[in-house]
Order: sequence, then structure tokens, then C-alpha cells
Amino acid sequence: ALLNLLAHRKATAQLVTSLPRRVTMPLRRTAVFLAAAACVAASPSALGVRLPTTPRIPHDAAQAAKCGPDTGSLETPACEVVSTFDGGEVRSYGAGLLWATTRVEGSYSDASYQGFERCFAYISGTNDQNATIEMTGPVRIQPLDETSSTWKVSFFVPSKFTAGTVPQPTDPTMAIEAPASSYKAVYGPFGGFPGQSDYEADLKKLQASVAAAGIKLANDKDITYAGYSSPFTILGRHQEVWLDVAGPAVESA
Repeated sequence: ALLNLLAHRKATAQLVTSLPRRVTMPLRRTAVFLAAAACVAASPSALGVRLPTTPRIPHDAAQAAKCGPDTGSLETPACEVVSTFDGGEVRSYGAGLLWATTRVEGSYSDASYQGFERCFAYISGTNDQNATIEMTGPVRIQPLDETSSTWKVSFFVPSKFTAGTVPQPTDPTMAIEAPASSYKAVYGPFGGFPGQSDYEADLKKLQASVAAAGIKLANDKDITYAGYSSPFTILGRHQEVWLDVAGPAVESA
């Protein structure tokens, strides 16, 4: 009966967005996570009913469009591994990828819950087409300042949409962004339920590995904490840390 209830995504999303603000935050968070489970209920890998896996590295042209963790049927942005280095890999992400994005002031916890809630409401129909949009991965959480008091939280928009067809958010705190093409140094995937301090520790590892490999940072030096797993996934969780770099690692002569 519970799974049947979760299958009704719109009804669950309406319940979430109709909760009054006086309801305690833990209750709101639980409701949002239940709604998220409805999005990924059809994907066994998203539910964590398998053992941990290693990253899927493309070895031919057919695989080149998808790299990173194996997420099963959950769509992720097209990318290509262009080089590897001790402690990570460099991926190329092309132009034209769309992200539904919001900014959150406060702590990492505030960003992860409030940002997720807004983005989930967008894919559940809070848009100008009243469209229900498939859940994708990863959920990006990006610190925007050195004090980690401002964050950007984003859902990847499925590739079937273009800049001309994508539903536009009706929530004024949401926007659709189309970043330029970029190279990203990647650490991971790793499991568990990392918090801000865990991600920051892994970021330091990535920064040290990038410096040791002689890879130049991009001008914007964007940092991304990328989470691919449902909150209900226990085994086989996938998280990564991304750092924008100027290009692939240079092979030694």
C-alpha cells in the first residue's frame, strides 16, 4: 500500500508543498524525501538493492556519452573522461546541459533540504507547463563563497528538453541555467552519508591531487558536491566532488 501511495508523484508533491510553515522542519524534510522516493521507486539501483559499484569509465564511442557512477535508469549529464590522474579523473561536459537551480542562504544543511525541496517542487509541476519531469542525477550542491554561507542547489534537466522547450519555473527563487562547456576534475565516487565536513575533506584531497598532477584550475574554480543516490539508498551510494579545471591532465613525456 505504501508503494502504491508513493507511485502517485503529483499527489505526494502536492502534500509536500501544501504543508504549512508551522509544521516542524524534520516533518517537512521527511515528506520531501518520501516524494523523492516516488521518483526513483522504479529504479532498483536507485533504491540501493545491490552491492557498491565502481565508476563506469567509457572505453569506446558508444560509452563516451555517459561516465561516472552507474545510476541504472536514472539519467545523468552526458560527459566524457578525457584523462586520469593519481586520485581522480578529468571529465569534459559539453555546452547545452540544462540545470534547474536555486540559491540558498545558510548552512550546508539548509541548502541540502531547502534547495532539494524547491527543485523537487519544480519537477513535480511548479512550472509554466504544469509538467511532471523525471528525476535525474546528480543533485549538485555548490558553495558560492569562502564562508559557505551561500549555496547553489541544482537538478539536472533531462536531455529531451532544449532551451526553447524546457518548462520554466514559476517559483521566483528558481531559474534554468545552461553553463558553458567545462572540464571537471572528479574525486569519487564514494559511499556513506557525507556531511559538509566530509565533502570539504574530500575536496582537499582532490585539490592536492590536482596540484600534484600539474592540472591548472579554471578561472571560476567552481566546486561541486554531487549526490546521485536517493536518501533511502543504504548500499551502493554514490557521491563525488568536482573541481573546475582548465583542461585535461597532461601526459608526461
